[in-house]
Amino acid sequence: MNTKNKSRLKWYWILFFVAIFAVSGINIISGFATQRTELTELQIPNTVQSVETKSTVDNFSSENTELSVDQQKDNSSTSEVALNKVTIKPTKLGHFPYQEAKEEDLVVVASYAQGQYQRYERLHKDAALALMQMIYAARDNGVWIVPVSGYRDIEKQDYLFKAQVRRRGSEEAAAKLSAPPGHSEHHSGYTVDLTDGHLLNQDITYRFASTDAYKWLMSNAHKFGFELSFPENNSQGVSFEPWHWRYVGSPDALETFANARSQ
Repeated sequence: MNTKNKSRLKWYWILFFVAIFAVSGINIISGFATQRTELTELQIPNTVQSVETKSTVDNFSSENTELSVDQQKDNSSTSEVALNKVTIKPTKLGHFPYQEAKEEDLVVVASYAQGQYQRYERLHKDAALALMQMIYAARDNGVWIVPVSGYRDIEKQDYLFKAQVRRRGSEEAAAKLSAPPGHSEHHSGYTVDLTDGHLLNQDITYRFASTDAYKWLMSNAHKFGFELSFPENNSQGVSFEPWHWRYVGSPDALETFANARSQ
């Protein structure tokens, strides 16, 4: 074999090994990225602040279905179909019954208050992802949305409702402002009370209706699958609650609120 052919053969072998190492490198990098994503999902802290780390939201989104305009249109169609098949459940003092969310479906979305009053608010993972996306979108517009209350079990709701009864004098009067236990949308894990970060010490008040956060939500919340549960003069007879928003951006959420949305 002459020198020219030997040189050409040498370069063939070099290119062959380079190609093998390149493919192997891509597989290694891809595997590392997958492993890192899985690790990040497993390490999502239970004490994550609602507006603290945008990277957590990005990693968390790999475990859930991201919302898009097209998906919102699909949800609207699904909603129409679902409402046509609704079996109306009896209400109690104007409130529909709701089951408690499964523990494994709940994730922490906010740390609220401080010291002995500090608590960690949770939502269903689908609602949590959508909420985080909504909060960051609002922030880009200079609006500060803060989650105040998310998932609530029946025991906690019972305590709150009885407190309202004592203040209002009757269950009928209390139900205008608080749902009876077993009948709160908060049981589902798809409902959250929100406030404006600039509205200090007045979180769940009607002043929220005059804030930038409320105005932004009224114009944009539907893009992320959220809607106001109790607008003024609602058919359930519940008092206007500008802070109370429910997530309807998934088939399960739509089914959960099918009765309430059919009114």
